[in-house]
Formats: sequence, C-alpha cells, structure tokens
Amino acid sequence: MEKEFLGKIKTITIIGVGLIGGSIGLTLRRRAKSPAFGGINSKQRVIGVGRHKDKLVKAKKLGAVDEWTTNFEKGVRDADLVVLATPVETIVPIIKKILPHLKPEAIITDVGSVKSPIVSGFEKLFSLVPRPSSLSPAFIGGHPLAGSEKSGIDYAQSNLFRGAVCFLTPTKRTSLNALETVHKFWELLGAKVLILSPGLHDRLLARSSHLPHLLAAGLLNLISENRSKYSSEVLGPSFRDLTRIASSEPQIWTEISLSNRKEVIAALGQFRNILLEIENLLRKRDKKRLKNFFQKARDYRKKIFFARGESA
Repeated sequence: MEKEFLGKIKTITIIGVGLIGGSIGLTLRRRAKSPAFGGINSKQRVIGVGRHKDKLVKAKKLGAVDEWTTNFEKGVRDADLVVLATPVETIVPIIKKILPHLKPEAIITDVGSVKSPIVSGFEKLFSLVPRPSSLSPAFIGGHPLAGSEKSGIDYAQSNLFRGAVCFLTPTKRTSLNALETVHKFWELLGAKVLILSPGLHDRLLARSSHLPHLLAAGLLNLISENRSKYSSEVLGPSFRDLTRIASSEPQIWTEISLSNRKEVIAALGQFRNILLEIENLLRKRDKKRLKNFFQKARDYRKKIFFARGESA
C-alpha cells in the first residue's frame, strides 16, 4: 500500500511547518530513507510553504522538507497533494488563494480541529473558481488527534502520528479516489483513520477536546483570581495533570472555540448541568449518589482506555 501511494504522489506540499506540518514532513522523509521502500520515492519531493522564512529554513535544516518557498503559487503548482497545517481561521482563505494555481488532479487536505466551516467553505469556493478541464482539485477534511501543548517546528517528531487517530470528513461531493489517497497517506504516517461527517466530528470534538481546553483555562483563572500566599503550595499533581493543556497557544484555541462555538456552547450547557448536579448532591450531603458519581466516571475511564489497549 505504501509503495502504491509513494509511486502515485510525487510532490507533497506542506503549508505551515509547525508542530504538525513539521512532523508530517519528518515522517515522510524518514520513510523515504527507509531501505524497506527500495528507493521507490527517491524522486518524491516535500515542499514547505509559509510566510516566515526563518521557520522554513529551520524546517529544511531539520530535514522536514526538501525545499521551501514563501511564494504560495510556486509552492503548490506541481503538488499532487497539498497539506494545510495552519490555524483553522486561515485554512479557507489559503485554499481560496491557491485553488486557481493547482494542477487539476491535485488533492488538498488539512489538519484543522474544526471541520464543518472548513469543508463547507471549500465547497463554496470550489463552485466559484473556473476550472480548465473536467478534472478538478479535490478536498478531504482531516484532523489528526496528535500533538501537545507545545508548538513550532522545534517540537516536531517523526513518530508523532504513530498509533494516533486521524479523522477524515468527506461529504456527498467528495471524490472517492481522493478520499482513498488521503486515507493511505495518513496510514503511511502511522495513524488509524476514522471517517466521520464534518458535523459529527465537531460535535464529538467539542466535548472531548475543545471543552477540556476551556475547563483547564478556567481552573487556572479560578486559582489566579482567588490566589493567596499558599496558592503555589497547594497545586498538586492532579491540578498539574488537569491543566497541562492550558499551556497551549491562546490565539489558536480562541479561534478553535469560536469556529466551533455552536457545539462548544451546547457542551458547556451539558457540563453546567453536571456541575449543578454535583452542587445539589453536596448540599444534600448525599454520600451514596456522590460516590456513584465518582464510581461511574472511574469505571467508564477504565473501560474506554482498556478498549484502546492503554493503561488507565
């Protein structure tokens, strides 16, 4: 499967060479050097594109890309596959910018953690841009569940996607051939691919990813607003574990929260009901139901992580 993919995709352009984009490049270049592939992709190019020359130079130095450019048109014109690894609010504007300059058979995918506005934004653009032939560039929404609170090319890893889940979010208009290609691409990077609709993706991620970032930031803001001279002394391992993701880039999570605000607001409403339930149990000193509350959470955590083959 890898050889088939590598033989078909000669040029991959990565727009945005930070943690995710850089890790994609490092993984591709590591596989390129592997004797297992017998040099089949020796002619494959990985091109880095971005606005900041210093980041692109570092990506080249680290081996994440073969070449780089700050010229978006030049960077995508020969690409068989374009990967957009930029903040969610920039993805549709970049697609608009590059779409007229792509080869007709090119495939575009992205790594944004919100899918509905990006997928619908592409489909709207696609209907407006003149195309030179019956062939047309295709877009497959993607989102790898990988990374950390760190950002930037300095933290890129060649094994970042090994065992990670990557969501693909096709629609009725999606090219099946393009979907298959992007599916193989993420499997080549080591990810397990799951296919969801854009709407279901956003609904699930609002609860499993976007809400936790808001809660982590909220806990830290609670401490900062109620600080005393003992504040730093009482912050134990549980607080550190719960709030680690609050070290993530504020601008990125502001845009993610706003881009998926409908589903995030719904998730906040559900969580507010849980908090009210806890408050009610405490006021009533309902020891039995409070214990059941903790037990239910503990049992479910064990169940889901055991099913994934991970330690709880």
